Amino acid sequence: MYWLFWGKKREKRGTIFVKEMRKKRTIQSNILRVTLVLFFGLFIGVCINLLHPKGIPWVGDWDHEVETRARTLGIQTIPLRYAYDKYQSNQLLFIDARSYDVFKKGHIKRAVSLSLHDLDQRVSLLEQILSIKEPVVIYCQNRSCDDALLLAEELRKMGKSNLFYYVDGFELWEAEGCPVDY
Repeated sequence: MYWLFWGKKREKRGTIFVKEMRKKRTIQSNILRVTLVLFFGLFIGVCINLLHPKGIPWVGDWDHEVETRARTLGIQTIPLRYAYDKYQSNQLLFIDARSYDVFKKGHIKRAVSLSLHDLDQRVSLLEQILSIKEPVVIYCQNRSCDDALLLAEELRKMGKSNLFYYVDGFELWEAEGCPVDY
């Protein structure tokens, strides 16, 4: 009788052991399945990117990405020295493409604020900008900010052809000690 009881107990222990082993195998097979799905998805994504005509480049000059886009669109870019020379001669209107809240915290002296998101509310200023014959300089925060480029594109679509995109932005202007207003 003791042997029968001991045998049943042993049998229960064995069943528990088998169930635990099955759980481990199930977890291992699930991990393998997930890994295979991720690898297969990555492989398909890479293949599609390689075959697509507008695929994401693997290597790029990301520091000058916005400047490169401007040149591709035919918008003339200018560096700090040229922008500062034109500022000193008072020949150009500077347009700050950042939001008005950011503009209030600091901007190039004599610049006007016109963000892409405010075009509908600033119609009179927009009409003045489009009517003046002198070129305008559009700038943003820094080289990675593309608000100025987007605004330049929009102004070109509206007929303003003589515009410059100051690529270095307000950060470098301020850092170099050029005139700013707060």
